[in-house]
Amino acid sequence: MMLYSKQTAQLAGIESVDAFEIEKYRKRLLAEKEAFFVRLVDWVNNNIIQVDDTFLNENYFDSLISTDYGSEFYHIQYRQALKWLELELSPCHITLINNRFRQEFIELSTELGSVKLGRSLCLLADFSLSIALSLYDLDESILKMKEKTENEVNRINKLFGLVSYAVPEALLNSYIAHQEWKKRSLVFH
Repeated sequence: MMLYSKQTAQLAGIESVDAFEIEKYRKRLLAEKEAFFVRLVDWVNNNIIQVDDTFLNENYFDSLISTDYGSEFYHIQYRQALKWLELELSPCHITLINNRFRQEFIELSTELGSVKLGRSLCLLADFSLSIALSLYDLDESILKMKEKTENEVNRINKLFGLVSYAVPEALLNSYIAHQEWKKRSLVFH
């Protein structure tokens, strides 16, 4: 069943022949899922950090060997990136993990005798990485906005302290309430 969003496929560089190649080998790829996962977790434990079997969301691998690149694909990629944020993996770490995914995909596709499959899977792994890095960038931007909001409240309090004026409570409380609202609205994870 080949369902894919042409826009997503275009962004990832996936062509219909790539989707066909993935679909052609999908059952064999799914048969390798457990061994793939074990090798990946072992590699991460030996080279980056200690992780358990919840390191990858259950459907993450399936999404990378799927030909359905609609909203569910994005949802899975974002959920995985959020999990990596929660594990406090750096962008460098997830890039290394992505490189390992690519290496595993290349080895697996070589075993299956399809260079085209390796190319297609690597395109999807790269697209997944770009989604994750975008999420990391968004998280960093939100943290900076929160920090700026907190600094602004502190600045106003210090300003009134320096000029020895009594703080106009109604105005200050309104301003602080607005800044606090901005911080609450910037909740990401």
